[in-house]
Amino acid sequence: MSIRTSLVLGFTLVVAAVAVRGDDACTCTGTTTDIVDMTRAPSKIEGQNKVRIEVQPERDPKTGALSIVVQGTAYYPDGVVLKLGLHHWKVRGQNFIPMGQEKVTVKDNVFNTKLGPFTKTIPAGGLVVEALYKESDQTPQVLQAIQKGHYYHSTPPCKHDRLNGTAVAMSLGGAEAEAADEQAEKKAVGKARDRILDAKIAAEKVITAVAKKEQAPKDAVDACERLEGDLRAAADEMNKWLRTRQFLLFSNQVVQLSSLKNKVIQYAKNKAVEAGATIAGFEAADAPNKAKTLQEEITKISDEIKGFLDDPHAIDSAFDAGDPDKDKKDSKDAPPAKDKK
Repeated sequence: MSIRTSLVLGFTLVVAAVAVRGDDACTCTGTTTDIVDMTRAPSKIEGQNKVRIEVQPERDPKTGALSIVVQGTAYYPDGVVLKLGLHHWKVRGQNFIPMGQEKVTVKDNVFNTKLGPFTKTIPAGGLVVEALYKESDQTPQVLQAIQKGHYYHSTPPCKHDRLNGTAVAMSLGGAEAEAADEQAEKKAVGKARDRILDAKIAAEKVITAVAKKEQAPKDAVDACERLEGDLRAAADEMNKWLRTRQFLLFSNQVVQLSSLKNKVIQYAKNKAVEAGATIAGFEAADAPNKAKTLQEEITKISDEIKGFLDDPHAIDSAFDAGDPDKDKKDSKDAPPAKDKK
């Protein structure tokens, strides 16, 4: 069963190991296990098999806020610190660390915590909870205990020994709920894009009239000021919506919106100067070429955002494109690779 299928069937758990590429010292086979086998010596257990977690979602009966109880097993000495992360399963490599509960400490080979409560909207569908061991997070005393206790699998320690973890996928609603939240976010991004472009068109109309000597140069300056106000209002509206979300599905597109807004302002000011207006920091000699370049960049960003939002499979394609092992496995039947840096 694929991870995409299992996520829509209720709180189905899927375990995926987090392991980085081996090096010359690595003696790991790369195989993964469902449980941490502590019947064997710690040196016999490969890094990617030293940590496992189970998760249980909880809803506050009054507020409906989600919390996630995390219980784990770690074949490490007391004091080892693990980092926890939470993200939507369709967003690769963008972990959200929730509410100060991002670290847990191992005691007697176990750890537990509760993530949340999450009072903002979490996109429906699949979530991934991760637990990550990083050698750089450990104290010198803990590293000494790891070495003395022979917890490393390879000698000298390989990359799996230094960085490893595990991930569990869980479902919040089914495919229809996930699609609805995707569309809601696309709608917000699309609305912001349209407002930016509409404001640009309004400013261009005045600036064109100034260039034709139909209006005074000061009108072009005023048009640029109105443009900045309109774009601030568009950004404020978008930010207000963003504050209702625990995290985003389309963070890249939100970054593009910010870039689009800034380029539109720079474009309009260069066009205004080209039309005969005076704006501090903008030179008439440079304005035509800069305006031309900015227009090309605006068109490119705008078209990329629209193309992404119009594509019903865009987020899935973006996820698959980010899979470093997509050529090594059947993407339909294998869980997504978890590549940590």
